[in-house]
Amino acid sequence: MLMLMLMLMLSALVSASSVIAKTTMLELDKVASQVTLHRTQMEFADYFTHLKKGGFEQQSELIESLSSQLVSIPKASLSFCDTVAFDNIQYTLKLANSRLGLLGRLPASSADYLGSFSKLHEGNKWYAHWLQSWLHADVSTAELEAIAMSELADAKTRRIQLRLSDLPENNAELNGNDSPAIVSAFKQREQIVYQQIEPVFGVAFTATEVNISKSTLPKSFPAPGIYDPTTQSFIYHLQSDTFPVKQMDWLFLHEAVPGHHFFSEYAQHRVVCPEYERHQGTTLFTEGWAAYVETLGHELGLYSDRTSAEYALDWQALRAVRVLLDIGIHANGWDDNKAKDVWMSHIPDQKNIMEREINRIRRWPVQVITYVYGKARIKQTIYDIKSRSPDTPLTDIHREILDLSNFSLRALAHIKALREPL
Repeated sequence: MLMLMLMLMLSALVSASSVIAKTTMLELDKVASQVTLHRTQMEFADYFTHLKKGGFEQQSELIESLSSQLVSIPKASLSFCDTVAFDNIQYTLKLANSRLGLLGRLPASSADYLGSFSKLHEGNKWYAHWLQSWLHADVSTAELEAIAMSELADAKTRRIQLRLSDLPENNAELNGNDSPAIVSAFKQREQIVYQQIEPVFGVAFTATEVNISKSTLPKSFPAPGIYDPTTQSFIYHLQSDTFPVKQMDWLFLHEAVPGHHFFSEYAQHRVVCPEYERHQGTTLFTEGWAAYVETLGHELGLYSDRTSAEYALDWQALRAVRVLLDIGIHANGWDDNKAKDVWMSHIPDQKNIMEREINRIRRWPVQVITYVYGKARIKQTIYDIKSRSPDTPLTDIHREILDLSNFSLRALAHIKALREPL
């Protein structure tokens, strides 16, 4: 009897400890959302000018206070969700402290950002920090270059296989002014994809119907479509007077379902840790997921013609080359001529957008790497789980990845714990 009472008391103490730890972590997570010094911004020139003005005393105090409180958390008593949140906050504070350190060493007369980190004071350290900020990982440029080269080789192999296949071509184009026909064509793809969502991703989830509309951006805008989560809108963009059908499969997968729209809706309604709200961070997880699901077009009932499948490979190769150029320009100080030489050595068929993409990389350093690195992290997670447990269905792994979509991509490192309850 005494032993039973002791066991019940011990159980109650453990439960109470977990509740306290959880409450504390939830409170810390809300406070951590006030830390802004780790965040990224597309236009680095404007952001760097803002950073040089200083005025981060309150941020510094907040970071110091949070760091102190985080140390006092009993990690052994944390639940799975609390552990993931703890890791996210810890890395956020690491990034913020790193940025404070770089700013503290910045000379008062330091030059403005003019399109390359290599020209800044401690430029290589700034670039390494900016990589960490966007990618939420301590990854080297050599690792990123290896991933990019692997993507290029994979695209080349798949292109050869496609050209040996008996898939038909489809070079049809829709009238750019016929919005109803374009929207209808995307809606047909939506119906096809949803029939395969559960077999491929292991979830019976249907997102709120995505709004599809025509972009009002100028034709020079550098992408065939965007997703606006605030209005749940997939906005297709015309870069000429017609809309090539070959773009539609790839674009719908990336921007709508199961890409950005599906991912965003899932993060709001179906995750395993709903008590933790998604904080403003980077596009790494969303873009990585969207780039990954592009590779599942056949399984999702699309890419039924060679032209559509090859268009997806065009983008796979393009993104890989952008990684090489981003590193070359910002870490190695390449000028435009060197960048153009590398571009032409890998994707000469896309010369028409070369200058546009080089300019983008100078204006938005590292952002282009999120697609490739995020996709690689997801694929590596799948590989690691399959290596440990070969019989694990891919659908289970897909679902487990989606279940953590309200966190940063760092959460994928905790999937093993999710699969093996504490």
